[in-house]
Amino acid sequence: MYFWGIQNENAFIANSIHMSEQKQKFAFSKINYYIMLAGLGVLVVGLMLMTLDSEAFGFGTTGLTLGPLTVFLAYIIQVVAIFYTPKDSNSPDNS
Repeated sequence: MYFWGIQNENAFIANSIHMSEQKQKFAFSKINYYIMLAGLGVLVVGLMLMTLDSEAFGFGTTGLTLGPLTVFLAYIIQVVAIFYTPKDSNSPDNS
């Protein structure tokens, strides 16, 4: 019976059972989450540097330069955490 692109119901059931038995892969590995947490920590430090400036209206070096650079570094760390792919230890080297 043909129903919504499924030609054989038994093949569909067998395929769904096979898919549920496979190990589910996550989008990120454990190291990606550690890098994200480090970036979040750097972000909090940068925001605190901007708020702890002793000059009036945050016009000191800490609030105007060091804090924003630290926050920018934190966002770069977050991008690195997203795009980082760990090397597979089972694959042979190409060198």
